[in-house]
Amino acid sequence: MNKLDEFDRKGYFQFIKELSKVMDNVVVSFSPEDVKHLAENAVTILNTVKNLTQPDMLKAVNNAVAVYKNLDVDVSEKISFFSLIKELNKPEVKKGLAFGLKFLENLGKQEFHNQSLTINKIQSN
Repeated sequence: MNKLDEFDRKGYFQFIKELSKVMDNVVVSFSPEDVKHLAENAVTILNTVKNLTQPDMLKAVNNAVAVYKNLDVDVSEKISFFSLIKELNKPEVKKGLAFGLKFLENLGKQEFHNQSLTINKIQSN
């Protein structure tokens, strides 16, 4: 009884009650096939989460979210090709384009690397 009282004071039972609500949401929201795919990809998902929680990644994601929140994408005026070319002279536009190109280049390299690993894995089986 003392141990149960200790668990109650520490909030174990309330925690389990709330955790059961989480499980209810998971059961209602995901099919058995979804859970099977989740199990098959658990290591990849956890590695992705691990990489996302690194300080440099958190800072980059936070910066991207801040930029997105302040982004004014409403283009109400007519934009000419000449005005777009003039925008290319701005240092921040050049830097953004260079970043985007490097990002896409490295994304392509990573995808090529992943495909090579998959092909090698298939061939070895």
